[in-house]
Amino acid sequence: MKISASLNQPGTESARILYVEDSVAQSQLMLALLAEKGILADWFATAEEALVAIEKSHYDLVLTDNHLGAGMSGFDLAKQLRQTNDIPIVALTASNDTALRIELFAIGVDDYVTKPALPEELFVRIQRLIDRYRLVAVLAGHQEQLEKTIERRTKALLDTQKQLQESEFRWKTAIEGSGAGLWDWDLEKVTVFFSKRWKEMIGYAEHELNDSLAEWETRIHPDDKAEVLDDVQAYLDGKTSVYSNEYRLRCKNGQYIWIYDHGTVVNRSADGTPLRLIGTHVDISKRKKAEFSLKDSEFAARLASENANKTLDQLRLQKYALDQHAIV
Repeated sequence: MKISASLNQPGTESARILYVEDSVAQSQLMLALLAEKGILADWFATAEEALVAIEKSHYDLVLTDNHLGAGMSGFDLAKQLRQTNDIPIVALTASNDTALRIELFAIGVDDYVTKPALPEELFVRIQRLIDRYRLVAVLAGHQEQLEKTIERRTKALLDTQKQLQESEFRWKTAIEGSGAGLWDWDLEKVTVFFSKRWKEMIGYAEHELNDSLAEWETRIHPDDKAEVLDDVQAYLDGKTSVYSNEYRLRCKNGQYIWIYDHGTVVNRSADGTPLRLIGTHVDISKRKKAEFSLKDSEFAARLASENANKTLDQLRLQKYALDQHAIV
């Protein structure tokens, strides 16, 4: 049997409870008291009926007498509800036995009231549990929304990261394919990534060099080192718009190769301080050799021309001397 009672307070959302009591007289009295407080109540005489109702409808709280006559007791009802539901449960009992209270709390009953219940005490306990239950539901909804937002943003971040990784892989592959060596300098961590090709260029296997800046700096030719480091610092300080240089770098076998070094800042802090610098090394030894060879050829040609001019002048002087002697 189901009997409902309610008295809605204007402008407020009425609570709705499921009330289980086998005594018709007791139930009528309780329904009247609940209605005065604006609490919607559906009354059921048995625990079995209550279980069916709670599967079909939403309730903010279960108020049940412990002794329900034939069938399941209020104790059994609370125990079964707790297996699948976190709805607040208040037990009504005529006993004030400590062991019974402990047992009720042990199976998951949230609160209990000793009969005959004082209406104000009962309503305070009911309202406290309903407020907490609703707050938990609101917080759970917020948490679910927050989790969805985090999940969505995490997915977007991972997608972006994947795109960046793919993009970085493509341009690194393109650089490596061109024969240039790649370096990637993290100025905050003071570490440098040297690509496989960068290391091969000076005769090293990939595992033989670490990510220390010294791996590059200590291999610069002594005659070039000061100028190279000054140029790098000038670029980092913003005194020059680009960084590029040509200098000699020592190989594993002790010999030097000429490289063209070019780099650019790809990440800065909020105040403009460079945080990451990426660049390439290109072996220009053949070009430098050709330049030096050309300079040598030009020097030899100029020297030969100068020597030829000197010889011609000497011949002219000799001819002039002979001509003067013939006149005399």
